Amino acid sequence: MTKRTTNRPPAVAAWLLEHFGCGPNTDAMLGDLAEQYLHKSRMWYWRQVLKGIPVSMVNEALGHKAITAKAIVAGCITWLTFLTIYPNFVFGFAGGPVLTFDILGAPPLIGAWAALSSPVATSLILPNNSMVFRIWIQFALPLIAWTVCGWVVTRVDIGRTHRDLAPLFAGFVLLLNLVAGIPGLIWFLAKFSRFNYVINGVPFSTLAPDLIALTVAHAAVAVFGILLGGSLRRTKSVVTT
Repeated sequence: MTKRTTNRPPAVAAWLLEHFGCGPNTDAMLGDLAEQYLHKSRMWYWRQVLKGIPVSMVNEALGHKAITAKAIVAGCITWLTFLTIYPNFVFGFAGGPVLTFDILGAPPLIGAWAALSSPVATSLILPNNSMVFRIWIQFALPLIAWTVCGWVVTRVDIGRTHRDLAPLFAGFVLLLNLVAGIPGLIWFLAKFSRFNYVINGVPFSTLAPDLIALTVAHAAVAVFGILLGGSLRRTKSVVTT
């Protein structure tokens, strides 16, 4: 029988609970799990974390419906505002021909995916630009925007810590990516396979693995950016009466 080399809980699991756990009991839960972990396995700790995070999110959202809805709306408006100026940072500096496509008339779920994953589609329809430029529009700009979103959602809060709202909005964005991601990816791939796009005489096509990888990467950037933005406000506000 092998022994654990350390009594410290799994670092990744503890980090997930610390940043995604919602409500005033997160710190207490971390302490309780750390004590129980002395007599439990790593798998047990991961199970408690993976069960505790969604339960705490749901309880916090149901317990504060108005503030949760306000935070989600504020975060979505901030991201949509970024999307309105995003093309100016892209097409104005693009070094080669671009492709365009129209999502008007697409089902709402497709529109939601397109709004969330606009940097993914944009990086694919600018095939003749440098890798540095593609990283700029695919990762750097979205990271900045999602960080601002995370900061904004904490500003609708009064008298509660940043942890309560930034993880809730990050969870909402992640859930929306999961719900809208599959139909969105199918629609996008079908769109490009239905027509023969040619750039500088070279047929253009995108592979499903590439599109999936970029979509997953962007979802990770979104979650990280929101949590990063939320962490910029660590102190509790004082409620005056």
